[in-house]
Amino acid sequence: MAGKTFAEKILGAQSGSIIFKKPDIILSHDNTASIFNTFRKMNGKKVKYPEQLLIVLDHNAPPTTAKLANQYQKIRDIVREQEVTKFHDAGKGICHQIMAGYAKPGMVIVGSDSHTCTAGAFNAFAAGIDRTETAGLWRQGETWFRVPESLKITLYGKLQPGVYAKDISLWIIGTIGARGADYMSIEYHGDGVKNLTVSQRMTLANLASEMGAKNAVFPMDKVLKEYLGDSYTGEGVWADEDAV
Repeated sequence: MAGKTFAEKILGAQSGSIIFKKPDIILSHDNTASIFNTFRKMNGKKVKYPEQLLIVLDHNAPPTTAKLANQYQKIRDIVREQEVTKFHDAGKGICHQIMAGYAKPGMVIVGSDSHTCTAGAFNAFAAGIDRTETAGLWRQGETWFRVPESLKITLYGKLQPGVYAKDISLWIIGTIGARGADYMSIEYHGDGVKNLTVSQRMTLANLASEMGAKNAVFPMDKVLKEYLGDSYTGEGVWADEDAV
């Protein structure tokens, strides 16, 4: 019997299966007010698990019009009303950058941003979802996933001067096409991984959505352990060597 992929392990089922899962983190940003309006249309009153929510104001920071400024204020009101503790106001950073302070190995992370997959650099299953699904999660606390098939990408060597992590992603996209990894879980393997910093891994994971992937993920290794520090004692999740 073949081994299990990262996605199969973390979601607890074979690829192609439909499962329900409670995410560890639900990310939203400037679209939070729109999500809240949909939440209300779903007859939502109080977010089921406010500790799941991570809200960051970043896309229009600082707001350049009165309309945007009022929208930001509405989001602040929502944060207070719903008792959201993981809130970062305008000027604190980009949501994917801030996520680096929350994402941990083995987590399931979703967000109303197509580049939520950036958090896969931290050995998490991280995927973008739409606003309506986010509103449903606020109300129910869990959502369904189809366990994706996996694409193993093996990296060798180290980046040469003038070559960057984004160049690797663009080369891969150019090779397999913009839909070459549709709804797949990309696993980065190989000796080349150990030569990539966490920020470089974030770049590679971020651009997975540009090849159609559901998520992209890196292993829990020495580089990530050093980044997380001594306070993190977990082992993470990774594919079996004979996974297919």
